[in-house]
Amino acid sequence: MREIEGYLEYKEEELQALLNTFPETWRRIRNEEFSERIESMVKRLYESYL
Repeated sequence: MREIEGYLEYKEEELQALLNTFPETWRRIRNEEFSERIESMVKRLYESYL
């Protein structure tokens, strides 16, 4: 169990470091409009392969 907790702590620290390093980029990516655009593109790609 300790290994899992250590891994989760490491990943949380890694995420925070990324957020601190690239705040403007992450702000744009976390934007709902951007997420919807990505979702739409992925959906179209998926449907084109069917």
